[in-house]
Amino acid sequence: MKPKILHILRGNERGGSSSVIFNLVKKLDDIGYHVTLLFLKKTQLCEKAVSIGIIVKVIDKNDGIDLKLPWRLSAFLKEEKFDLIHTHSIGSNFYGRIAKLLVGKIPLVTTVHGDTLKNLKAAFKSNLVSYLIHYIDFRMAILSEKILVVSNLLGENLIAKGFSRNKVIVIHNGIDLEAFEKKGTRGYLKELKREFRIRKDEKIVGSVGRLIALKNYELFLKAAKDIVEFNKNVKFLIIGDGKQEKKLKKMAFDLKLNNKIIFAGWRTDLTYLYHLMNLFVLSSKSEGLPITILEAMASRKPVVATDVGGISEAVQHGKSGLLVPSDDHIALSSALKCLLNDPNRCQFMGEEGRRIVEQKFTIEKMAAETADVYSGLIS
Repeated sequence: MKPKILHILRGNERGGSSSVIFNLVKKLDDIGYHVTLLFLKKTQLCEKAVSIGIIVKVIDKNDGIDLKLPWRLSAFLKEEKFDLIHTHSIGSNFYGRIAKLLVGKIPLVTTVHGDTLKNLKAAFKSNLVSYLIHYIDFRMAILSEKILVVSNLLGENLIAKGFSRNKVIVIHNGIDLEAFEKKGTRGYLKELKREFRIRKDEKIVGSVGRLIALKNYELFLKAAKDIVEFNKNVKFLIIGDGKQEKKLKKMAFDLKLNNKIIFAGWRTDLTYLYHLMNLFVLSSKSEGLPITILEAMASRKPVVATDVGGISEAVQHGKSGLLVPSDDHIALSSALKCLLNDPNRCQFMGEEGRRIVEQKFTIEKMAAETADVYSGLIS
């Protein structure tokens, strides 16, 4: 009989984090686990998961702190006889860990996808609230048998805070390589160029991510301003939505970039959009190991990124891309100018990036390493 695993998500995860969890769940099912994905809230993500064949349950958490939820969750765990719980966020950690206490002997694994405190500060206006939630999550981590982290840096940070090296395990994010092969995309790329009014002689510098302060798109726009003064045949494609959309559009207008910046909103055709780009940029202030960088590298695109979080574990400076200091738009624009001037180097970096992903960041590798953790906990 296949071991039964329950993955718990809040339901409002976006972009990279949700896609990697979905791919992981599918791959774990392929290699011998019966995986159910439990959402605390019903959202469009539930429909997406169902559409790709994932077993989905929704527990309908009440707004705010739902004090009855741990008991409902523990009853569900007992009824379905799960062998292991795997949580992926502050909210799912909180309720999953309390439910574990109520159920008794059931192992719990937690994945840390990024710098928790920085993410909380980006989500809440009050630093006091952010620190309190972070403190509670930190103290309750004792209830997780294993804590998986997506980068070596995140792992070392947790160990420095007092976690045992035996408890913290680095498992890098992985992607489905086949999805980012350039297969039959020429006609669709022509349609995209028509949609975004991109001329044949224009190069595209692209970025993908939520439009929030942590992603630091202000830096991206400042660099774009420098570049258009140097090269008129460049456009900048920003794919994503978020709280800062109006602010960033106003900034682009104030910088007189409104005819150079394409705000594409959130898209479901990312595998094509990467192939539209000549360069991929990530300007974040903080990251774990961003899926978008791995996707760009899998699409054979050179990457220019701020040297934060675990980015340097994927992007090898000078080989698969260029790394620049955080919040330095001059350094960012200089790196972009360097590559825009050197198509041969871009091609070399793109091929090197693809090779790195093939070796280190596949969903198959991620699933196998996760399964090893499970097998060590399920007796």
